[in-house]
Amino acid sequence: MKRVFMRFDALTPQAIGEAIRLRRKALGNTLDDLAEASGISKRTLIKLEQGEDVRFSTLTTVLSWLGLSLDFSTASKKVLEAAEHDKLKDVRREEVADDAQWF
Repeated sequence: MKRVFMRFDALTPQAIGEAIRLRRKALGNTLDDLAEASGISKRTLIKLEQGEDVRFSTLTTVLSWLGLSLDFSTASKKVLEAAEHDKLKDVRREEVADDAQWF
């Protein structure tokens, strides 16, 4: 099955649930169909589509069955840039502290 990428302004549980519901319906599947195919209970699928807490493994299983993927590329880039910026600030603080010891 071809992977489908859906983009939302915010990667919230509700947005993910909505994407799952839309994809399931676009494929012509009922909750019962997906529950039987994936081995995940209908109640859990309802919770997932409503944006309630479910196990991450459940989310990834459903995404796989529906041919969906989560794209963290933009978020990851920002997180990595922020982490790198903080790391550089820490290194600079250490350099300043080392320099101060010589005076």
